[in-house]
Amino acid sequence: MDTNAPCQIMLGQVVTGELIKISGTIRHYTCERGEASFVLTRRDKARMGMVSVALAVAGMGGQAIATASNAASLQEEADYVEFDLNGKEVKGWLWRSPFKEGDVVDAAVAWQGYYFELVALAKPSDRMIALYPHCVRGRRAFYTLVFRWWIVFAGIFPPTCTSLIIWASGFNDFFFEFPFWATWAGFSAGWTFIIFMLMRQWMPFGKASQRVFSVLGLKDPSGVDLKKTTKAQRKQGDPPEMGAFFFRY
Repeated sequence: MDTNAPCQIMLGQVVTGELIKISGTIRHYTCERGEASFVLTRRDKARMGMVSVALAVAGMGGQAIATASNAASLQEEADYVEFDLNGKEVKGWLWRSPFKEGDVVDAAVAWQGYYFELVALAKPSDRMIALYPHCVRGRRAFYTLVFRWWIVFAGIFPPTCTSLIIWASGFNDFFFEFPFWATWAGFSAGWTFIIFMLMRQWMPFGKASQRVFSVLGLKDPSGVDLKKTTKAQRKQGDPPEMGAFFFRY
């Protein structure tokens, strides 16, 4: 397995071929668990370091440590698959591949000069889909999630915590004084900055996902949220990875 194979064609790198759909029966299928860089580049490490510092300042030491750890490690596990699809050589990374020899599938691929780079693989018969790591939501679904997190952490969480602290301390008159509102605004501004930084980090996956959903013919590609569709279509006997690393659409 070549872990240096181009695995960021949808994430800001130069695209050497248009994303298209090809269909057929999987032949000569191989799947190997490996590691590669899917989210962070070395250029991103300093930016993520800034986020970990911001989290620490906000008093979230545990999350700061986790974020710093992610910034220090550029490798993630995923499945590297190779197969033939109607005589076409296809290979690429999937977060987790549930497919096997003989499956009839639709594949979202981009021509790389001598093979098709795989970005997503779908099995229409049971509406199962696996994608390049972290490609889960279209752009509108992604921004909706970000907005919800912003409402909770920048709009509700800071004033609630500040109010509870003040109420428990017995300084109820403080609600009507400038320091309370300044503290509220400071917490909200801090969380807004953190959420904005994380949004920029994950935004490319929303764009990539929407292109994939469009190519595969899914309804309303921008609004697709595979976490939600999988939850709604979960079946008895589905493996634990269903809904986490591969999905139903």
